[in-house]
Amino acid sequence: MPDLRSLLADGHVRVAAIGPGTARALREVGIEPDLVPRGGSTSRGLVEAFPAPTDPARVLFPRGDLAATTVVDGLLGMVFAL
Repeated sequence: MPDLRSLLADGHVRVAAIGPGTARALREVGIEPDLVPRGGSTSRGLVEAFPAPTDPARVLFPRGDLAATTVVDGLLGMVFAL
C-alpha cells in the first residue's frame, strides 16, 4: 500500500489541515498542506475555506467515531463525494 507522500507525488492529491497544529505535524513528516484555514481551528472554518469542487470531486476525510459531522455535512452540501 502506498504511503501519503507517494500519493501526493503525482500532484492530483491535495492535503488540508484543520489548523496550524495539524499543518505543523504534516510538515514535520515532509508534507506541505495545500489548505490551512485562517482564523480559528474549527471544522466550520475548514469547510468554509474549501474551494468549490471540480469534476471529479472526491475527499478522503479520516475522523474518529466521536467526531462531529460538521466537515462531512459541509462538504456533502458542496457536492463533494466522501
